[in-house]
Amino acid sequence: MKKVSDKEIFAGTGASMKKISEFAMKNSLTGLEFAHGIPGSLGGAIVMNAGAYDGEIKNVLRA
Repeated sequence: MKKVSDKEIFAGTGASMKKISEFAMKNSLTGLEFAHGIPGSLGGAIVMNAGAYDGEIKNVLRA
């Protein structure tokens, strides 16, 4: 996982949603706060359009 700009993270589909959310927070990126409590991987979150607390993966994903 790496920060690629002031608004973007590059993460593989096997990365855990919790780790991605924590990485975003440590790098002062907003928008993934909802993902912290979602179990599983980014790939799974994409397949099911995971969401919580009025946030959804489709709103923060760029493929």
